[in-house]
Amino acid sequence: MMKHELFSRNARVFVPSTYRPGTKLTVIISLRRFNGGGNGMESYVSLRALAESEGFLGVLADGVVNPSGYRFWNASGGCCDFSKQEVNDVAFFRELVTMLQAEYDAHPKRIHFFGYSNCGFMSYRLAGCYASRSSKSFAGHYQELKRLCLRSLSATVGA
Repeated sequence: MMKHELFSRNARVFVPSTYRPGTKLTVIISLRRFNGGGNGMESYVSLRALAESEGFLGVLADGVVNPSGYRFWNASGGCCDFSKQEVNDVAFFRELVTMLQAEYDAHPKRIHFFGYSNCGFMSYRLAGCYASRSSKSFAGHYQELKRLCLRSLSATVGA
């Protein structure tokens, strides 16, 4: 459980059994759609098993819960902070990545985000906001997100 701003949320980290301190590991952070959580995403992707077999840090991150009880990521003006909570998810991920680098030697140039729907939007935003990060989005759109970050998304976004 991590606390960022006024919001508590889960970010489960799967560390491969082959990990040894000092070894720089790739990180794959999985985000789930609007009203979804990490547990649901694990049933689709099996990130824990992949992290173990492929030797990377796997992270299942949960968004904040809105007043209606739905989890969301504040990816852009159009999606999905409908209750106007003004959650700073970019800062949350910056803090999460910093923690992963400090605790697990996460490689600073091998941090990857993926998700679909609302999380596809958030993955695009994160790829555009952080140098040396990449994104894979399923059913997420990034046209509006181009204005939210200074660098181009074209080199970091997978189709």
